[in-house]
Amino acid sequence: MKPLHSLVTLCLSLGLVACGGGYEGSPSPTDTSGNALKVEGSTAVVLAPTELKRLEVSGGTRPYSAASSNTTVALAFANDGLLTVAAVRGDTTPITVTVTDAKGAKAAVNVTVTNSPQQGTFSLSSEQVSVRPGATVDVRITGGTPPFSATSLSSHIATGTISGNTLTVAGIAEGNDAEVKVFDSKSVTQTLLATVAAPLPSASGLPLTSNLPANLTLRPNNSSTYTLGGGTPPYSVVSNNTATIRPSVRGAALMLSTGVSGNGTVTVSDTVGATLTQRIFVQTTSAPLSLAQTSVTGTRLTTTDVGISGGMPPYKVLTNSTSVIANGSLIDGDVLRINMLNVGGPSLLSVSDSEGSSVSVSVSVTAVLSNLSLSPTAIAISELLTDNSPSSLPIQIVGGQAPYRVFTSHPNLLAPTVDGSTVVVRTPVTSTGAIAPCVDLNTPVAITVIDTTGATASATVTISDNGTCPQGGVTSSMSISPRAIAISELLGTNSNGVPQQTVVGAVLAGGVGPYQVYSSHPTLLTGQLNGLNLNIFTAGTAQSPIASCVNADTPVVLTVVDSLGASSTVTVTLVDQGPCPLGVNSTSVTLSPQAVTISELLSTDTNGNPQQTVITAVLAGGVGPYQVYSSNPTLLSAELTDTSLRVLSPGTSLAPTAPCVVANTPVFITVVDAQGASATITVTITDNGPCPI
Repeated sequence: MKPLHSLVTLCLSLGLVACGGGYEGSPSPTDTSGNALKVEGSTAVVLAPTELKRLEVSGGTRPYSAASSNTTVALAFANDGLLTVAAVRGDTTPITVTVTDAKGAKAAVNVTVTNSPQQGTFSLSSEQVSVRPGATVDVRITGGTPPFSATSLSSHIATGTISGNTLTVAGIAEGNDAEVKVFDSKSVTQTLLATVAAPLPSASGLPLTSNLPANLTLRPNNSSTYTLGGGTPPYSVVSNNTATIRPSVRGAALMLSTGVSGNGTVTVSDTVGATLTQRIFVQTTSAPLSLAQTSVTGTRLTTTDVGISGGMPPYKVLTNSTSVIANGSLIDGDVLRINMLNVGGPSLLSVSDSEGSSVSVSVSVTAVLSNLSLSPTAIAISELLTDNSPSSLPIQIVGGQAPYRVFTSHPNLLAPTVDGSTVVVRTPVTSTGAIAPCVDLNTPVAITVIDTTGATASATVTISDNGTCPQGGVTSSMSISPRAIAISELLGTNSNGVPQQTVVGAVLAGGVGPYQVYSSHPTLLTGQLNGLNLNIFTAGTAQSPIASCVNADTPVVLTVVDSLGASSTVTVTLVDQGPCPLGVNSTSVTLSPQAVTISELLSTDTNGNPQQTVITAVLAGGVGPYQVYSSNPTLLSAELTDTSLRVLSPGTSLAPTAPCVVANTPVFITVVDAQGASATITVTITDNGPCPI
């Protein structure tokens, strides 16, 4: 444990007042004897998101003012002789906070904002994916601070949506390296590149089908891609009006290129004469490009949405010299979202269409008065945890102007979040359990709320020293590095052309041995620990390796569980390199449903007795005998009877145990048939708060 470095700074944190100087009236400038303006203590500050720090300012001529070079990363305020720096979101690029005195002298502080240990490393299970037009692929999000959001910079190729900790990438049309940006609530950013490629046709024996919408209208001089299925490939296509619509087929991809306005009938045929016919309309709009509003007034740091209509999509937001007052972005292709940045205006924000037409909206940004306070303003808690469960306490926000942002002076001790008008202050939690906020003496932690006008209010949570810190405040702490790996489904060869088994490595840290290793798909990949080195192998042996052939990019989760039940995972994605060799995974296995969400808490019968959680799924296809695997059998096990798959929580029906987790946790149940084909059901266990005693 580290001793307190500056009780003075912590005590000063209790005196935070509204930003902007906190002066009443207009006091005369104070000349401090000709001493040079400076910021005491540090010229370089490193903070975690939501952390707030104060530095003493001296010299120069008061009053002082402060400005941040990037307010999306950190805010800065000067009040009397104190400089307050509040970290907003992580950014690897340092920013500058500049203090200016009444005579224009300046002093600079470099500020870097990084993730705190409790937030973990914000990452995606895969940074590159391939998907077919009309299909989707899921990518898991780890670390960071939820809720997450996503946007695609190439939405005509692929789009991205978020559900909990899962990013779903949908293929729209063929293309390479479509950028999908993922943001956490601190605006830390990750980038995923999506490639959309035409699917390969297959003779399924089903009727000829497509994913063409029933009433399809396309724009002139454009192109769209859809997917064909069933029938007997290869496919062919013709149009009765090639001036309006020119179709072509590549594999199972139906590509439609449009010409002049009109309509035409497209007919797809397979090799045995089955046909699929649809009438498609191609038209433009005669309405001019317009915005739903021509003048907008809003308060600083708020947003306003304005609808776009007419013209010829796609639309584009034009940048101009007034972007310091407001800027804009496209939402869903036909909505202009205006971000009110700084007080001023009116300024013009313009939108153009694909034919060069443009329209503008006049934007004015106003300031908002605020009367912000917190209740209570002083709280004392113990450094000890009850039953090793995380502690949380609410603080109400009174007045002010939403949205609010919350900061802590000690992110390693207390982590605050905003839920509406309530600040929830929690003791730290990692993936392996709760952490006691252990201190060497009574320690005040300042929880500071800043509203959209820049007004501030603080509450002090004092962590009481209860003596020597307990041993084992956390049962164990484990991590695996790296957390995500991608390998080819194909085997490498030695200099003689002999196939070699693929072996990749990861390193385990922490936990209490002995350990167990589980694979969500052991017919594809297995893991073995050698000390703290985790070796991951493709199928077969070194002497007789087997290619882990997949029909699409396939994530395999390797889970290490220690003797105390703590666990950590690494995701290895097998990258699909094309059709599998003959005889490999030639059968088809399906499970229904494919995804289920359950509570970590057990239900009870009419007498209040806990009941074991049981999920039933149906198996179809494949060749028996089958094998069933769980990626984390300490949380969920599975058994297969004929075509009925039962997934069970721990214990027995007479003595059930709750599958308690510290965060929403997916468990992968995989069924593998005799020929190596497989299907997986994902069971997500929802965290419902502190685990029951």
